[in-house]
Amino acid sequence: MIVQSSLINARLIIANSVAVYSSVTDLVHHLRNDLAPTQLNYVIDSYSCLIHDPALSNSLHTLFAKMMFGLTDAILIKETPQGASRLLTHMFESCLERLEGLANVQEEVSGLLDRQKNDIAVTADIFLIEKSRPVGGANYAVEKPEDVIAGML
Repeated sequence: MIVQSSLINARLIIANSVAVYSSVTDLVHHLRNDLAPTQLNYVIDSYSCLIHDPALSNSLHTLFAKMMFGLTDAILIKETPQGASRLLTHMFESCLERLEGLANVQEEVSGLLDRQKNDIAVTADIFLIEKSRPVGGANYAVEKPEDVIAGML
């Protein structure tokens, strides 16, 4: 089966909901064995960028990472050893950068929680910004800090 590149082109997919991202991820997962090496490269590059998109929720970032690592077998079969190594390294580094970002967020949330415990006023600007995001605000900014910390453990 030949997969049309336009089906996985992120610029053609205008997503306003989690369902659209989930559906496209599901489609790529089911077609993974039919994707050409250039399409695998494109998917990995696209999803590596999406996991760093602050407009998307952490649950979507997790979905994107799972989808990328679900392509590992197809990459190893269809890519040259050098190409597979490059793609797998790119996936790993992208997820590592995301993890570093989450560690920074955890520090901020912990500081916010400490300031609240010490009755220091906390500005609400971040809450307004995160609640206005198009596809789900960052959980750490719209939920109680205690719940965010509990969810990270």
